[in-house]
Amino acid sequence: MSFIVLGLSFPVTSSYRRVQEHLFFTRFEHLYRHQQKVAILQQEKRVLTISSREIRTEDEGLKIPDSIRVKSSRQLVLDHMGGNHSLTKLTFETGGQRLSYQFYLGSGNYQKTSERLHSP
Repeated sequence: MSFIVLGLSFPVTSSYRRVQEHLFFTRFEHLYRHQQKVAILQQEKRVLTISSREIRTEDEGLKIPDSIRVKSSRQLVLDHMGGNHSLTKLTFETGGQRLSYQFYLGSGNYQKTSERLHSP
């Protein structure tokens, strides 16, 4: 009986993890765009600090789920016009994929790429 319960709980747990990861990346992108707007409105630089467990700004934090690994800690500095100060690349790994955000110097834009880590 316990094998049946375990067999049924794995797909639910896996689906929950994927939804949680998707929500995190959506929130991260929203936080980044919001900080750009704040930088422009307040005419001040804004800093996003990315660590292994959290993304922090001056006013708020976004917890990184346990299923997501940050390749290396970084700081993103947005100038008073909402642009980046460096060509920072952020890389996150989940159970099955690697997501990278390549930030462009000055423009505030980024390119998001995704690659599978394991073939099926």
